[in-house]
Amino acid sequence: ILSKLSIALGYIIDEDVTLKAVWEKKAQYTVTFDTKGGSTVNSVKVYEGDKVSKPVIPTRKGYAFVEWQLDGKAYNFASPVTKDITLVAIWEEVVTGVSLSKTNLELTVGDDATLVATIEPSSLADKKITWSSDKTSVATVSQDGKVTAVGAGTANTEFEVLTGMNL
Repeated sequence: ILSKLSIALGYIIDEDVTLKAVWEKKAQYTVTFDTKGGSTVNSVKVYEGDKVSKPVIPTRKGYAFVEWQLDGKAYNFASPVTKDITLVAIWEEVVTGVSLSKTNLELTVGDDATLVATIEPSSLADKKITWSSDKTSVATVSQDGKVTAVGAGTANTEFEVLTGMNL
């Protein structure tokens, strides 16, 4: 038992005092994850001012996950939560298949033929194909798929499909 207690404020307590602890309950908010058709991500409760951890990346067939957004902008997971929020998954449709109109061409120098690449799914929005030849001394290819024989030999014509954010 203390006979005297000195408080940091400079007061000396030399008689019985009753102290009462007062607790303020921190507000708790819900962070909801709208996966827009992707795998389920459970909502979480976060105390006011705390940060929400990045959840497991959801999956969605035919799509690649891009980011979580709040009000149309990329969400910063270092930001404190100050209200109930819903984070929305942003997806980019991915190429599931590509087929060529021809897989083999035999051309005489000066001749040309046009290759057509069909990209699946056909609903894929932003898409672009870039063409190239591994031996431009034998065959050249324009960006619309037109292959022109310019010399004797064998050349491989290659293409790359660019989509969405890669354009």
